[in-house]
Amino acid sequence: MSTSTRYTVSYSPEQERSHQSQNLSAQLSAAYHQVLERQPVFHEKQREFLKLEKDFLRGKVNVKRLVREIGRSKLYQKLFFEDISSMQCVEEGFKHFLGRPPLSKQEFAFYNDMLLRQGIASMVDAFLDSEDYHLAFGRDQLPHKLNQHTRMNPQSYLLSSQLFHHLGDHHHMYSLILLREDPTSKHHGSTVPTASPKPQLDQPLPLHRPSRSAQNHVRAGER
Repeated sequence: MSTSTRYTVSYSPEQERSHQSQNLSAQLSAAYHQVLERQPVFHEKQREFLKLEKDFLRGKVNVKRLVREIGRSKLYQKLFFEDISSMQCVEEGFKHFLGRPPLSKQEFAFYNDMLLRQGIASMVDAFLDSEDYHLAFGRDQLPHKLNQHTRMNPQSYLLSSQLFHHLGDHHHMYSLILLREDPTSKHHGSTVPTASPKPQLDQPLPLHRPSRSAQNHVRAGER
């Protein structure tokens, strides 16, 4: 009868700290890749991300807060907002923060309307404060591409191109409305007056938006 010998590997406190630091550094790099689709160069880090990186590597902020701050950064706005249409920006947001394309025209319209009326930071907050984000990633998991078996069906991947075709005329008309109401505003990057009309789609959006107090409570927990 043979017996097996089990060995226990112990690490010194210094080794534990080094291992934890390496894990956090890898998460930081992965977060940049997921949200920005690249690593920020030196001057971009100096401009916006130095304090955020230090706080994350010291364990002062969690993954969700890290993702939120990268998404609300000027660099994200420059890469995925200033030089593309609002619809493309929303599509990028679904990919970066929910790991999937929109599941319906109504869901797409909700975030597109949020972007046009309140700006890109509010759209990013809406993604991260959504129930879908909470259920899929929580506070400590990076967003990543979800497969078709995770809260999706295969037809969802075809919806994005259909949305561009379906909303194309609405998007053009909406841009003209915005320019007529405020000729000095840019379609990209400006906050649209709340009185401006929204594009009419098939059905009103059946989504619940968290109250401001609830959103503040959620964000307080990210610190």
